[in-house]
Amino acid sequence: MKNLNYEYYLNSEYNWVKWVTKIQGNNLWINLWIIALTHGNEYVWLKVFERLQEQIDSWLNFKWNIYFIVANIDAFNEYIKQNNPYKYRFLDKDMNRISKYEYNKNISEVKRFEQLKNIFDELDVVIDLHSLPVGDE
Repeated sequence: MKNLNYEYYLNSEYNWVKWVTKIQGNNLWINLWIIALTHGNEYVWLKVFERLQEQIDSWLNFKWNIYFIVANIDAFNEYIKQNNPYKYRFLDKDMNRISKYEYNKNISEVKRFEQLKNIFDELDVVIDLHSLPVGDE
């Protein structure tokens, strides 16, 4: 991974939920979630977070509250250790397949879903970003 400074998003916290960065807009009623790393090998979106934040900071009157969410940190950490783009999309269960009826708290992705549920009431719009590995980049 070249030129990727993702530490800011991996060290953020909002309302006691780790890996969530909130940027306050001028409208308290519209909340946009932008989710990255739903799969641990989709790290490119952390760079997109950086670019978006650079742009947002230059907008004078942006209207939405924007939340940058790092979803599957455990799979990402395993991906970083192994650096295999075809492994560690998830550890136990695909986060796109988890519902509010999941009860197995031993599953890493279910634990993360439970954490994110604490701020679901602030959710209006979601953009869930995905990518595919190509080559060794």
